[in-house]
Order: sequence, then structure tokens, then C-alpha cells
Amino acid sequence: MPADIKILHLEDVPTDAMLVTYALEKAGLKFEKLDVDTKEAYTAGLNSFKPDIILSDHSLPDFKSPEALAVLKESGLNVPFILITSTISEEFAVSIMQMGAADYILKDRLQRLPNAVLNAIEKYKINAERRKAFEDLNRLFNTIDEVFFSRDMVNGRLIQISPACKNMYGYTSEEFLADPGLWGQITHPDYAHIGKEINEKFNRGETVLIQYKIIHRDQRERWAESKIIPTLNDSGVLVRLDGVTRDITDRKKAELSLIRSEANLRSVFENTDLYIVLLDSNLKVVSYNSNAFHKSIGVFGKRLSAGSSAFNYFPKERWPVIKGILQKVRIGETVDYETIYNISGGGKEWFDVRWTGIFNDAKENLGIILTLKNITEKKNADLEREKMTTDLLKRNQDLEQFTYIISHNLRAPVANIIGLSDLLGCYDYADEECITTITSLSTAVNALDRVILDLNTILQTGAQVNAMREVVSLPQLVEDISAEVRSVIDKNHASIICDFEEISQMSTIKTYLYSIFQNLIVNGIKYRKNEQNPEITIKTRRQADKAIISFSDNGKGIDLKKFGPHLFGLYKRFDFSVEGKGMGLFMVKMQVEALGGTITVRSNLGKGSEFVVELPV
Repeated sequence: MPADIKILHLEDVPTDAMLVTYALEKAGLKFEKLDVDTKEAYTAGLNSFKPDIILSDHSLPDFKSPEALAVLKESGLNVPFILITSTISEEFAVSIMQMGAADYILKDRLQRLPNAVLNAIEKYKINAERRKAFEDLNRLFNTIDEVFFSRDMVNGRLIQISPACKNMYGYTSEEFLADPGLWGQITHPDYAHIGKEINEKFNRGETVLIQYKIIHRDQRERWAESKIIPTLNDSGVLVRLDGVTRDITDRKKAELSLIRSEANLRSVFENTDLYIVLLDSNLKVVSYNSNAFHKSIGVFGKRLSAGSSAFNYFPKERWPVIKGILQKVRIGETVDYETIYNISGGGKEWFDVRWTGIFNDAKENLGIILTLKNITEKKNADLEREKMTTDLLKRNQDLEQFTYIISHNLRAPVANIIGLSDLLGCYDYADEECITTITSLSTAVNALDRVILDLNTILQTGAQVNAMREVVSLPQLVEDISAEVRSVIDKNHASIICDFEEISQMSTIKTYLYSIFQNLIVNGIKYRKNEQNPEITIKTRRQADKAIISFSDNGKGIDLKKFGPHLFGLYKRFDFSVEGKGMGLFMVKMQVEALGGTITVRSNLGKGSEFVVELPV
């Protein structure tokens, strides 16, 4: 069984060492004792034996008690040192005690030794605990981020302030202790008034918790929070303040940011065109915006109020439907539908309704967001659009019927007139006026026939809008057109340059695209400069969801200031040196628009033209 006390005894007289052992055993102490009689053995014992207490004779042949006490201190071992000697002067006793000895015992009074040993060990234990607590507190005081301070209010001076003040304020503890007025300098001017207010509380003995701004040494503004505890004497006079201050700048910024966010959210909440109602998981009204408040009166004839059940605002026949919606929303589904309400003042309004659940990280339902959007105008527009579509379909049917009449009913009689006119032209007439009349008739009826054919072509173009779309290769399209108009290309020594790197194929109505390309290519050749071989450049590029196709030529160009407004008109011609009917550009524009696109032109006289076609892709 290990001993309770480990004793290192420095003594060079064995009988004296035995007497000390006997005195301790007689007192009933449990101990383990190591006797040493030299400096070397003493030093080794301190390191290996680790005693709880040192007993030392005053004078050994080559080693004295003050030296033994010094060796103990150098070892770092914090244990009591008791001097045991035969005689000692009063002056030396005072001296050895001042050096750190716990006690001294005369060898002829060893009966006092057991109690001295126990008292010394207990005292050292208490002091060690107290010292450790003080060291821990001091370490906390010196390392914690908060600033601890104490102020003597009687003498108006700072007693202490923790080193954290350097980070908090930019000033050291020494600077604060040397300058009593430094506190006033670091307080922000906007908070200079709080001194008087809190002093009144201090004088009443009230603990104060305040938040205020300070000015750091680097001139930055920061937020501080101080808790200050006053101490009053028996007469009720303020004598001391103890406090702790922490930097709450980040917290304040977060609070201000949260306030701004809440304000922004409230602004959105109130300024949206939606009617918003927040409900808890039991369908009790939590909050709502002003839109919802006013609309509830107009639609339901009831005012929204926090804490009321949402069922109060729906007819009873709708409750089973609402309960079904709630079951879906509570498992994470979003429910959307359109509904119509009778307005209390008369009339009906359509709403798009959405129910959305609110869930925490554990997927627990915390509430529901109910939003309504007035879609009455949209629904009315849809109804109007349906009516217009019906009317357009009817007109389209009439137009198709008209096309049939043009194609068959009207052209057949015209064809007969042409035949009769040709037949009349086969006879010989002596009357010159008769011949002129028959010739004029033939010219007029042939002109009418061409108009009917052109009109039929235009009507058929409109009828093909819903034709099947297909993927069209642009290089192949140009090759096919070139083969068809090869004689025109060769006759005019024309060249066609293509750049289809960005877009080489399109899903479209092939007949339309073929006609657009053909008309613009042929026009580029027809309206050439006499002294220059025609050159047509076709390029494609992508712009967002559009295909841009440009047709550039080096031809005569167009006076757009003069002819621009009528360039794409039916039967509009501006250069009569070239054969034509004025149908080409009209058909191009009609077909481009039928494909959902646009066409524009840039041109200058003598510098060629560029037609730019934009088509959706």
C-alpha cells in the first residue's frame, strides 16, 4: 500500500534521521521517507523521488539549508521546505522564512514536527490550488477576446483592463491606465449622451447592459456591448465599476442586413400583384399582404385575420376539395389550378391559385403559402382569341373557297374567252377598226388571265403555311437552284459564293425557302451592272434563336429614299430596263413572314444591295 506522504530528508547524522522518523511514526503518519546526506543525493532525490515535502538540517559539511532551499526552487518542484536544526538565531529564522521555508523545528522539540508537516502540506496544497486558479483566471483575463475592466470611482482612475482592449479599441492596457480621459475619446459622438443616463443607474446600484458605437484607433466605427456592475459602499455611495465589453460589429451588421432583407421582402410582399396568405400547418392564417386583405372582402365578404381558419373563407361545398389539396401539399406537392369567383359587387373574376408547402431540414411541414393571381384579363383575352381564331378559320375557309372560284369557276370562262379571241384572230377582216378591236380584246383577256394566275399563286402561298416542315440543306438548296437557272448564270457570267459555316441546314417549309433563295439570287443577277459580272454572296449566322441569312450583290443598287416604302409591293417595279412583273419581292416578303420571319434591305445606287432574312430556328 503506497504511503500517503513522500518525505525527502536531508540529514548527515543517522541518529537524528532516526529520531525524525520515530517522531513521525509515533504521531501515526503514513509516509515514505528517503534520507540523503549530500547535495548530489539531494538533487537526485528531488528529480526521481518527487517528494511531497522536504525536511532539511541547517548545516551539512559541504551543504547549507539556504542552498538546499535554492536547489528546490530551481527544480521547479512546488513543495514545502521545513528546516530542522539544533540551534538557530532569530535573525536567521526570519531570513529563511523570507526565502520561502514553510517552517522551522528545533531538534529538541520534534513533537511539533508531525503537525508542522501536515499543516505545511495542507497550506501548500491550498496555495497551489489558489495559485492555479489565479493563473487560469489571469490566462483567461489576458487571452479572452472580451475586454474586462475595473474602475475606482472614488479616485476616478482605471484599476485594470485586459489586453484584449488592443484589438477592441486599438489602444494598449498601458495607454488606458495612463490616460483616464481615453474612454471619452473612443466613444462615438452619437452616443456621448449615454454617460449621464447610465451614471444615474450606477448610483442606484443597477447593473447596466448597453450597446453603443466606438471609434477605433484606425478611425473605423465599430459596435460594442458592455455589461457593467456597480459596487456601492455601506453608505450607498458608488465606489467601483466592474465590466466586460465585447465587439458586436459583425452581429450588428448581420442584424442590419436582416432588417434590410425583411424590409425588402416586405416591400416585395406588399407590392407584388399576387394575393398572398401564409398559413400554419393547421391551416390557421399567420400573415397576409394588403392585396389579399382587400380581395378577401370583395370575394368572400370577410376580412382576413391572423389566427382564423382558412376554411372560413371557402364555401362548405369546397371543403372536401381543400382537404384533398392539403394532403398533397403536406407531402411536398405543389397544387396549381384556375378558378372563378363571383365578386360581391357583381361580376366574375378568374384566378390562378397555387398552394405550396413550407418544410424544415427534417422535411417536416411548417406551413403553407397560398397565392392567387388575378388572370381575368388573360382569360378574357383567351376567350377573345378563341373567337378570333374561329372567325379566322371561317374566313380562311371562305378564302379557300374564293381560291377555288378563281382557279376553276373564274378561270374557265376566261380561258374560253381567250380561245374565242384567238379564233376571231384567225379571220381576215377588211375593217381595220374591227381588227384593232379584236387585238385589244385578246390583249386585255390575256392580261386578265395573268392577273388571275398571280392571284391564285398568292392565295396558294397562304394556304401552304401549315405544310409539313422538313430539314433542308442550304448548300444543296443553292445547288438545285443553280442547276435550274444555269442558263441565266452562264449567260451573265454570274458567280454565287456561299458561307454556311454557322448554319448549314434548317427545319422549314422547303418550297418557301426555295422560292425565297431563287428570287433573291435571280434578282441579284438580273439587276447587274452592265460593265461588271454579277456576284452574289450568301452567308448565314446564328443570333440567339434566329437564323440570319444575308444575300449581297454587286449590282445597280436601289434608291431606298425614293422606292423603299414600296419595294415589296405587288406589281411594284422601279427598273424597266429589265423584264419583270413586280411579283418577286412581294412573294419573298410574303413567304418570309409566313415562316415567322422578317426581311430588310440595305442598298445604295451603284453599290449593290443586301437583303437580310431573319427566320426562327
